[in-house]
Amino acid sequence: MWYFNVKTTDLLEETKRMSSAVLKSSTERMERAPDTKDHDSGENDENNRNAENSSQEKKQWALSDFSMGKKIAKGSFGIVYSAKEKHQDVVVAMKILFKTEIAKTEMKQQVRKEIEIHTHLNHPNILRMYGWFQDEKRIFMVMELAPGRDLLTIMNNIPIKRFSEPVAASYVSQLTEAMKYIHKKRIIHRDVKLENIVLGKDNVLKLTDFGWAIHTPTCKSFGISKVRGNMAPEMLLNKPYDHAVDIWAIGVVGFHLITGMFPFFARDKEHVVKKITNVEIEFPDQRPCSDDARDLISKLIVFDPAKRLTLGQISKHEWILKNR
Repeated sequence: MWYFNVKTTDLLEETKRMSSAVLKSSTERMERAPDTKDHDSGENDENNRNAENSSQEKKQWALSDFSMGKKIAKGSFGIVYSAKEKHQDVVVAMKILFKTEIAKTEMKQQVRKEIEIHTHLNHPNILRMYGWFQDEKRIFMVMELAPGRDLLTIMNNIPIKRFSEPVAASYVSQLTEAMKYIHKKRIIHRDVKLENIVLGKDNVLKLTDFGWAIHTPTCKSFGISKVRGNMAPEMLLNKPYDHAVDIWAIGVVGFHLITGMFPFFARDKEHVVKKITNVEIEFPDQRPCSDDARDLISKLIVFDPAKRLTLGQISKHEWILKNR
């Protein structure tokens, strides 16, 4: 079975600061991301601080350090459980990926990239990844446990199947703050959608799932691995793209939140691509929204990346300000 290492640029300095207590294991090892205090948040609760302290106290985790709880979710490559870290008595989310499934789909590089990027992020609107470890068959990601569910699941359980505009505006505003943070770090998420946004305490939005994220010094990239309905036109047309693809996705999320409908729904991928590249978007008459909401979304879902609003402009838009 294969093992892989993940680069952490500040790991050497961080290791010097960590405790000398090391949990030794021949088959399970963990490389922890630096505790980057680059965002001073008052949102982190005691549970998060304890998890951070626990990861600081040792360089390695093993499965024996955790008591596994109930299954939270199941994905293509693995399962997410709640778990309790025994040393700090703190509850976390444990994402378990199976290496055989990763190998079948040639996703090894993507998983490595997800860990490398996500472990370095520390922002109140991003779900924390505290660290990871592995054995011969599995990869274990130790993450913040959000008490809420993802926005798509929450929306589908609302009788009217959509969010009110004040709530939607709050979520768009918080998502924008998360984007400001990762874009400053030259990271493009590339898969912003309701399923990848969960709610923490006090209705605080948490962006998660950095499996498709990339880090590039120039913040320019090109090429895609598969068609997804939240992709910007430049990605589908195989043109060079940058952080503006995430701004397009914020528009798609905003549309979805206030209408309860996906803007580019079609019967097959070919028609999805056609709708996106032609920017065929219509606000449903049966689910009316305010002029301000329409104005913001119509300035984000724009074919030309250079003509989309900036993140700063989103934060100052009338719809966001009115619904604070």
